Amino acid sequence: MKRIGILFLMMASCFFARTSPVLSQSPDTVLTISLSAAIYPRQVHLNQQVTLSLVINWQGTLDQLEIDKVEDPVLNNLEIVSTSVSNRMITNGAQHRVQKEIGYTLAPKTEGMAYVESIRVSYRERGADGIRFLRSQRLGVKVLPPLPQRGQRLPFWLWLLPLLLLSGAFWFYKRRRNRSSADAGKETVILEEEFLSLLKEEVDLSNSTTAAGVMALSRLLRRYLAEKFGIPALEMTTSELVEALNQQEIEEDQIEKFRALLENADVVKFSGQSAEPARLTEWYSVVEAWLERELQKHAAETRAEESRKKKKFLRK
Repeated sequence: MKRIGILFLMMASCFFARTSPVLSQSPDTVLTISLSAAIYPRQVHLNQQVTLSLVINWQGTLDQLEIDKVEDPVLNNLEIVSTSVSNRMITNGAQHRVQKEIGYTLAPKTEGMAYVESIRVSYRERGADGIRFLRSQRLGVKVLPPLPQRGQRLPFWLWLLPLLLLSGAFWFYKRRRNRSSADAGKETVILEEEFLSLLKEEVDLSNSTTAAGVMALSRLLRRYLAEKFGIPALEMTTSELVEALNQQEIEEDQIEKFRALLENADVVKFSGQSAEPARLTEWYSVVEAWLERELQKHAAETRAEESRKKKKFLRK
């Protein structure tokens, strides 16, 4: 009988030892965390770049989770050009969602397939012991032959030499008549003209994947604003970029249109949701109309400058 009692006590102690961690948990300590990885575009030319985005999401506050380590991505046929890190908190009523994004700009090395192997992220929860791990999926990119560079569509020996000879003779003739005409003969690259061409090349309105179109349009706008106003638009968040644009001579309604485009691109980027084709067409028209207006303004200023120089020359 004594042995039976001892056996009963041992079984009871084992039962309570196994169930006690579950009983100590409460809904307040449960932390939902996810890791997602995306790369775009999925097809890229050899002389272009792709963007790898690693996003860590969790419900709670920023200090509720400590990211212990994010392993460097193991790349196959790709190399890192630049990196960026950003933190975001999204509030919906009493709920808070934190997003930590790590971005990589990658350049392909050779034609064919390129891969980003699974990336491991280790983290610690506040008030919990030990380190936990998350892994991303393996991603692939198809690398296409390089695009021809501007002015190099045909081998130069087929037509460039005669053209250069004729242009040189004409320039020499004009220079002898008027030395100041040499400056007018120089080719001027107009920023808006360049980006109007890029807009038609990089943003395809007929593409059924509107998310890709919105992301391409957002990147092109950020590149243009960076070159136009000398601001780091590619590294800024949307709110920081809008604040920087408010310091420039741009109408408020135009800034609001840019803000709507960039914020919706953020939603597409972080949520993976698509956009309606009609909205993509609307945002495309916003960027196109701005570039055309700035191009016309530049042409008017050029004509006014040429008229001023002509009047000054005739007065001599």
